[in-house]
Amino acid sequence: MAPTPLVVVGVDGSDAAAEALDVAAREARRRGARLEVVFAWGHQDPPFATWEVRLDPYEVQLWAQARVEDMVAQAPAAQDLPVMPWAVNDLPAPALLEAAARADLLVVGSRGEGGFLGLRLGSVAHKVLAHPPCPVMVVHEGSAASDDARGRIVVGVDGSDGARTALLWAVEEADRRSARLVVLHGWSPPAVAGGTFPAAYPPADVWERGARLLVDEAVERARAASPALDVEGRLVCAGGAGALLEAAADAALVVVGTRGRGRVAELLLGSVGQQVARHAECPVVVVPDGATTDG
Repeated sequence: MAPTPLVVVGVDGSDAAAEALDVAAREARRRGARLEVVFAWGHQDPPFATWEVRLDPYEVQLWAQARVEDMVAQAPAAQDLPVMPWAVNDLPAPALLEAAARADLLVVGSRGEGGFLGLRLGSVAHKVLAHPPCPVMVVHEGSAASDDARGRIVVGVDGSDGARTALLWAVEEADRRSARLVVLHGWSPPAVAGGTFPAAYPPADVWERGARLLVDEAVERARAASPALDVEGRLVCAGGAGALLEAAADAALVVVGTRGRGRVAELLLGSVGQQVARHAECPVVVVPDGATTDG
């Protein structure tokens, strides 16, 4: 018997985190999953440590546990779900990474107040995205309301192994939501000074045909994985990040992989993924290379 899927969400008491909790609850419901809500209150000194105040960790833990339970109680989407609220005496990023190691999906807000420690959840999301143990959904403030309203999922492809993993994850998610899947690739010919095309490179139409072939192959792969799925291939003459951000304006979800073919491919989350996760108008899922699609 397969284990029950698990969705983990990080909260910090901010409005952005409350929105992330709402989205995480919806994702758990879609998956028939358990939901763990993690509030990491940390063990570093609070901002008023210069007052020589020494807080009792036991009292703070009781306060934090009551706080996270109250957040869950005030989240309508979390009602009637199997929810486990956790207050953790650890810094947010390590606490979330540990919880996510056994999760099918981790949900974080794009930024927050940092709750007790005054940390920005944006910095936490950045640290989590540097080494994601499972797919990570970044929820931007104001984007949760569009989650069910726009039935289209956009996935960025570039021919890399990471993009192929993201594509298969997006196929399963589109099936789960009965959504249309847009397979998108942003391309541009090599940039040179003065805007002229160098004689050493093939002409622009050759690059475009290669990009079109990449999209067509990705669409075929998506249809092979789910023959009944509504799939659209889209080729855009623009940088990868710009193309995805434009598509995100009327999408329910954008999915990107890690270790793409960009110039910063040595980073786990490349420059395209970073820009999209930071600026998209809808929730963004970053799928690590090798992630399974069972959840």
